[in-house]
Amino acid sequence: MDSITIGNKLWLEKNGQFFLGKGRVELLKSIIICGSISAAAKSMKMSYKKAWAAVDDMNSVSDEPLVRQIL
Repeated sequence: MDSITIGNKLWLEKNGQFFLGKGRVELLKSIIICGSISAAAKSMKMSYKKAWAAVDDMNSVSDEPLVRQIL
């Protein structure tokens, strides 16, 4: 007998621009755990360039930055 499953994907858009989805939430969690975008990207087997682009996109759409640089 075949099994039937129901699935869905949830994402947020702001002014028609993609803002947040499962992958970006995982990236934000990894940044918190690892302490940097570079380390988070590495832990997720993602390029730094892709991780930085995602963070930059989220920060530009958000009312306040979600990730800030600490000097």
